[in-house]
Amino acid sequence: MKDLNLGNYIPELAEKLNKVREKRRLVLKQERENDNDSEKKLKGLRFDYRANISNNLARELYKSLGADIIEDAFEISAPTDAELMRCKYCIKFELGLCPNEKASKRMSEPLFLENNGKRYRLGFDCKNCEMVIFG
Repeated sequence: MKDLNLGNYIPELAEKLNKVREKRRLVLKQERENDNDSEKKLKGLRFDYRANISNNLARELYKSLGADIIEDAFEISAPTDAELMRCKYCIKFELGLCPNEKASKRMSEPLFLENNGKRYRLGFDCKNCEMVIFG
């Protein structure tokens, strides 16, 4: 078996690899600069409480990207009847009241969940098989 001496080739390979990496780094840098020069990314978009904009730095970022309307995060100013959560778990299904399952029982709506003295109205998006909890 012939003994290969790669010691002479390693510096040459390392130099070639460094050149390729540097070339790629310059290409990526140019792409980022071109991307920043393009039109504002969020121009004309509206952001409500779900964007969780809770401080001036976040607000300024959205404005600098062209957002039109920016509302405060839920914790800052809670809108009335805000959607808090959307989930696949459905209380109607659990109670045997799911219209998609051809339930024969009916219950008057709206339904509510109560926790620690707070009451949350439930909504049902049966088309997407989701339960919505409102604050």
